[in-house]
Amino acid sequence: MWREGAALATLSEDLQPIREHMEEGMRILQGHPYQFVLREIETLAGRPQRLHEWARMGIELAEKYA
Repeated sequence: MWREGAALATLSEDLQPIREHMEEGMRILQGHPYQFVLREIETLAGRPQRLHEWARMGIELAEKYA
């Protein structure tokens, strides 16, 4: 299991650090079953679309490292 901190994923203006963190995990876990978890969500700071962006990044990277 790879846990993504919700504060970084939901409050950060720039998605690049989030992408790099996810990609690092997928490289490490490549060839093994895994799941990514966005943990402890308390706020989306008025940007509910961020969950969709985060999920799209995860899907894109999962396909890359499949």
